[in-house]
Formats: sequence, C-alpha cells, structure tokens
Amino acid sequence: KYDKMLMLSETAEVSFIRAEEMAIGYNHAQIGAEILKYWHFPLVLEETVRYHHDFLNAYTHYRESLQDIKLLAILHLADAFTMMLGNSVGSDGLMYSIDEKALEVLGTNSSTVNIDLIMDQLMELGSEINSMVKVLK
Repeated sequence: KYDKMLMLSETAEVSFIRAEEMAIGYNHAQIGAEILKYWHFPLVLEETVRYHHDFLNAYTHYRESLQDIKLLAILHLADAFTMMLGNSVGSDGLMYSIDEKALEVLGTNSSTVNIDLIMDQLMELGSEINSMVKVLK
C-alpha cells in the first residue's frame, strides 16, 4: 500500500497524511498514538502524537480536554519546520504549513516571528550536524 500512498500524494495533489488515510484508512499519527496508548505511555504523549499534523482541529474541538496544548503546538511547529526543510518528506513537503493558532498558543504570531530567519538557522544547523556525523563515521 506504500506505493499507492506515494502515487496518491504525487498525482492526486494531497498530502502524504491524506494519502495514508485514503490507502489504509489511517495515518501514521493515529497509528503512533494507538501504539503509545497500547504501551501505556502518558496520555499527553498520545494526544501530542495524534494531533501534531492537525493542530487547528485539536485546538478547536479538544482544547479543554487536552493535557498540554503548548506541547502540541511545539511539536506541530517542529514537524512543520522539518517538513518544510525537506527532511523525511516525499513530494508533499511544501504542502505543510505553520498553523497561526499554534503560534498564538505559544504567545506569538507570524508578524513577530521571522519564519525565514528560523528556516535559515535550521538549515545551517542541519549542515553543521551533517558535518559532525560525517566526522564520526
């Protein structure tokens, strides 16, 4: 089914998350959350994994019951930055974006956060890490 997911994400112009749902009925965030639940990890981790691609939905519908909305916002932003940098991503990397509500939850917004500067710094850090890894090999 992986080939089907790749084909859907490339030809149907849907995110890989949506392609996962179309091909197998679930996405990796849902599966990861169920594994954490099965292994009796804390609920806060299960929720954070489950909703990290769907922050606005979680904020809108589950905000009052979520264990740690700030942790979810941090993971959502980290994931979005990772995807936008092209790490571990297929053809849909540029389909991911930072949810403005996640920035608000963390006490900021897109007019006060320089996303381009953060991306530049992350790319530089990634290059430094890659150089260190090569030395260690």
